Amino acid sequence: MNSPPLHAAVVCHESDAEALALFVALRAQDAAKFREIRWSLVHNGGDESWERLKSGFEREFPGSVNATLARIANRGYGAALNGAFAGSVAPALLGLNSDLLPGPGFLAELLEQARAIADEKSRIGIVGLALEDEDGKPQGSFGPAPTLTNLVLGLRKPPAARKYSLPAGAPAQDVDWVTGANILMNAACYRELGGFDERFFMYYEDADLCRRAKALGWRTRFVPKAPLRHLHPFHERGLSASMAKLSRPSLVRYFRRHRPWWEYRAALALVRFECRKCGAAWNGVREAIEATVAELERG
Repeated sequence: MNSPPLHAAVVCHESDAEALALFVALRAQDAAKFREIRWSLVHNGGDESWERLKSGFEREFPGSVNATLARIANRGYGAALNGAFAGSVAPALLGLNSDLLPGPGFLAELLEQARAIADEKSRIGIVGLALEDEDGKPQGSFGPAPTLTNLVLGLRKPPAARKYSLPAGAPAQDVDWVTGANILMNAACYRELGGFDERFFMYYEDADLCRRAKALGWRTRFVPKAPLRHLHPFHERGLSASMAKLSRPSLVRYFRRHRPWWEYRAALALVRFECRKCGAAWNGVREAIEATVAELERG
């Protein structure tokens, strides 16, 4: 069997109905193009969600050769993609959230971009295609590199604009980073980077990957074509303590790795202040931040 032009992995955590709906919608769009791609559906949620997903997948894709289902331990989004792509021989790799639905022409555009990105002469290492919200309006899917200035100024902006450049009418362009919700990667670039840094359990793993790619001479590009509909983006969920427990340690880790020492200390002071302001409800967030700080400062 020839190597597929693309290996795509969807990560499912307690979102079995959405993950299955995505796979069914992709196949329904163009069955022939769907078969050209190797698909991995990786589940890192609980037992009940796994049983529902397994039952639905076996019903919809019995004996499928190019679409496989696997259950893995929950070590975060980047780790799930790393596990899915281990040993892959495809020249291009795609990571997807499960809460997506394809727009018209998505598979055709995806395969075109996958073949283009496989050309290493371009040094395009990472591509983000467009995203839309449930109403079909453009959704932020790329942004400037995180800095202390961006972080502070973002506090005065609505959640959707804090990290992202809102892409209404934005042309194709090189960008600092694209969201991991829909991230297409040159496999050579991915291997050179060693994949996603699994110390980022969730959030900032995409910005970290793109920052490391840039350091090695790879480009990150936004392509405003064939949008996917993103049903439950982070910025629309509201910042609960459980989400902050994942996002705030990742923010601290990113700043320690990629920003000057003084910016790291200032960002750390900001998130510590945030924890004090939120009180006892954020005790778990504070503990997660301090555990991350202790790890980072041990070296």
